Amino acid sequence: MKIACISLIVLSITAARAFPEDVPVPLVTAAATTVSRAPVVSARALQDKNSIEAEEFDFANGLFSRGMYDMAVEEYKKFIEAYPDSSYRELADFRAGESFFMDKEYSAAETWFEAFLAGDPAEELLSKAQLRLAQIGFFKNEFEKSLSTFKRLSLVVKYPEVASAAKYYIANINFKSAKYPEAIVDWEKIASDYPSSEYAAYSYMRLGETYAKLKEIDKAIAAYKRAADTTDNKDFKAEASIGEAEAYYDKGDHKTSADLFAKAITVTVKSELLDEAILGLFSSYYKDERYPEIFEMASSLIPRIKDRTLAEKARYILGNSYFNLDKFAEAADIYGKLVKDDPAGEYGKKSALNLLWASFKSGDLDGALNGVNGYLAGGGEIKEEAAYIKAKVLVKKGLEEEGIAAYLDVLSGDARSEYYKEALYDLGWLYANRKQLDESVTFCKRFVATFPEDPRSPEVLIKVAQDEMKIKKYADAESDYLLFLSTYGKNPLKEKVMFQLGRVYMAAGKNKELVELYGNFVREYPGSEAATAAVFWIGHAYQGLGEWDKAIDAFNGLLAKKDGEYYNRSRESIGYSYFKKGEFKKAAGAYLDILRTSPDHEMSVDIYQWTAEYYFSKEESDLSLEVLSALEKANPDAAANGVHMFLVAENERRKGRTGEALQDLGKAMEYGLPGAYRDKAYLSMGRCHLAAGDNEKALSAFEESLRQHTDNLTGASARYEIGNIKRLQKKYEEAAKAYMMVAILYDDKDLCPKSLFNAGACFEVIGKQDKARDVYLELIKRYPDDAMALEAEKKLEGELRAKTQ
Repeated sequence: MKIACISLIVLSITAARAFPEDVPVPLVTAAATTVSRAPVVSARALQDKNSIEAEEFDFANGLFSRGMYDMAVEEYKKFIEAYPDSSYRELADFRAGESFFMDKEYSAAETWFEAFLAGDPAEELLSKAQLRLAQIGFFKNEFEKSLSTFKRLSLVVKYPEVASAAKYYIANINFKSAKYPEAIVDWEKIASDYPSSEYAAYSYMRLGETYAKLKEIDKAIAAYKRAADTTDNKDFKAEASIGEAEAYYDKGDHKTSADLFAKAITVTVKSELLDEAILGLFSSYYKDERYPEIFEMASSLIPRIKDRTLAEKARYILGNSYFNLDKFAEAADIYGKLVKDDPAGEYGKKSALNLLWASFKSGDLDGALNGVNGYLAGGGEIKEEAAYIKAKVLVKKGLEEEGIAAYLDVLSGDARSEYYKEALYDLGWLYANRKQLDESVTFCKRFVATFPEDPRSPEVLIKVAQDEMKIKKYADAESDYLLFLSTYGKNPLKEKVMFQLGRVYMAAGKNKELVELYGNFVREYPGSEAATAAVFWIGHAYQGLGEWDKAIDAFNGLLAKKDGEYYNRSRESIGYSYFKKGEFKKAAGAYLDILRTSPDHEMSVDIYQWTAEYYFSKEESDLSLEVLSALEKANPDAAANGVHMFLVAENERRKGRTGEALQDLGKAMEYGLPGAYRDKAYLSMGRCHLAAGDNEKALSAFEESLRQHTDNLTGASARYEIGNIKRLQKKYEEAAKAYMMVAILYDDKDLCPKSLFNAGACFEVIGKQDKARDVYLELIKRYPDDAMALEAEKKLEGELRAKTQ
């Protein structure tokens, strides 16, 4: 489990290393045993080589060459006092100041060199003493004061040792003044002009540091390599390797950085460099998650670290490595020792909290809770992290209300704290898990508003909008999706947000906005998996706007591929668009084509029934039955539906299968029919009985239809059929009345003309010519263009001829 808390993250490799400006190079090499190896010695001095005077001078030089500067300066002072006229006197005087300088006793060195210069020394020593005074000014940050001297000495071609040093410090002043391009030019020049100088290697080293500071990592790496190649000094090579390793570390190449740190460990014996190399190796392994390698090397390398703070940091990395591999007991052991060894130190304090994390992660919730309470009661300094751990422990224990209170305690602290941020984040998800979406939205919004740059904020903002959708706060969801697009417009999640914003528009009924948004979406993400869906919903938006032709065009655009989720859905939507346009034939044709070619596509029962009824109304019973049969296959439960069986029966009756029709009408009644269909079912029963020649049952069914009828057409049809039966029974008076009731009570352009004509005929049969005449005239008046009106006119003409004759 990867560690998430701040205390457990290694933030840097090493502290800044000392560079040559802090470790000056001697300008005059002192011999260890003999005067003959001491430069700037006069001929007269060489003649006295074996004298006591020479031995004492050589002794002082030996102390100097071994770095025993405090002892050397005393011997030089004694020599000057004992031999004021010695040919070594001036050189001894300079070296006394040099001893102070090399021992970093800069005030004493400054006083000594100023007195030395007042004695008008030889030209070479004069230049070197002036250089030391300028260096002392540099170390005291008196850059302007030193710069003029360095510039003058840089021109002393006669003494390259002085000139190279002066140029090196000019470059250092430029570096410290943030004039990095000038410093880079200077160091490159020194390295090329003085390749054998001590400062060539140092210049490459400083070039590496400068390029690293400028984040030009590849150039930094090259400079560090050149620094190592320019010297044979093992410690310097190790230092260059460490610089190169740090550059690779910053580059993210932790494998290479680890190899270079390991190389430095094998080369150097200098304690501070060894410390840095070991810590750098551990940090590289940690960053590369090579935790087992840290475990393997810890026992041999950590004891070699001399610096206590760096040793604690290495142990801390070891503890974190155990933690990250869920080895919580081992991690706790290391953290506990760090707390015990240095409770007030940086890593002791962090380890105190990490002990709590280890308890929490290992499932020892009671131990973690007791520990965190003890930490807070004991005045632990990192209270916000402790309160955050407490909140997580309480929530894990199921004590969510107490956990929320602990989170709120964290939020009462510094808003800049990492734990303030994490508390906001956790609270948002905690309330979401509790289905308290209003509260979840509140805390998630605070998280995004307070930490917009956090990499999690884009996804949190999407979650906010999604939750607002769930609680039907469409305006808020729209606002937050638009906020995402304006704030995180280049985020890869933009595609997802645009599509989800369309769903908001859909739910809010904002069809115009949806058409525009999804149009842009399809243009911006033509290859998106959601592009097809976007086009589909554009079609639906056009339906919502009542722009049926545009809707049909949109859906037609999805029919090129004869598969996929939206193929049949688009075909179905095209049918609906035709239906809303009133183009019922095209609508029914679209639905019929779907059930023929894609029988597995789910459509609502209503669509099947409407299509079947449409074809029935057009007297296309074969097609109607085909639709009803398809419905039974797609949804067997639909066969147990009264309306479905009624439609099957009506088509069977029309095709002359009266027996099957009567049987299915009985089932329809058994399954249950809504009122709008019961009267029709009785009407159909009556017609079946009538066709079978059972007039009594037919009459009974028609009368029942009439008692339950809910629409004029059914009522008119039932009365018309009653009239037909009465006429067959030669009950002409009753038949005429039934026909007349159709004509008077209803205004059906098909049945009314027939009923009037039949009524007139019945009246004629029973000799009521006047009534017949009145009925025929009514027929001609009301329906002059109907065929029955023409027949009525013929009847009346015949009557007139009969009267004339």
